[in-house]
Amino acid sequence: MAKPRTLPPGTEAYRALLLRESELVNALTAFRRALKDPLPPGRILGVQCEPRTLRVVLIVATDEGGERRIDFDAGEIAAALTAFCADARNRVQSGPVPPGATASFRMIAGRPAFLIRETGGAPPDDVAVAFNPGAAR
Repeated sequence: MAKPRTLPPGTEAYRALLLRESELVNALTAFRRALKDPLPPGRILGVQCEPRTLRVVLIVATDEGGERRIDFDAGEIAAALTAFCADARNRVQSGPVPPGATASFRMIAGRPAFLIRETGGAPPDDVAVAFNPGAAR
């Protein structure tokens, strides 16, 4: 078995996976089913992403003829997307979320995105890490 890739100490890596609405809906519905709290029977009419509050609202047309709005907060969405990426059927080209990485839900350019941050840990004591904002000019 191959050893998991690790980052060198003192480094960070970010991956942003921009999602289609259908992928977001699939992740949220599978997550609710796994929690034994499935969405009500019906048809999904729409998805509303709230960029300021990082919330997603699914609008469901119920079989009884009404409409129901199901609200998800950023934590629920990140958990759903983590499970979605870990599922071998949905595995993205870059692989699953690495152990020890942090994952969060964001809106990037108006699109839902899954942001994964890996860190290589603290640098060794004999290495000085400095940030010089003027050096990149």
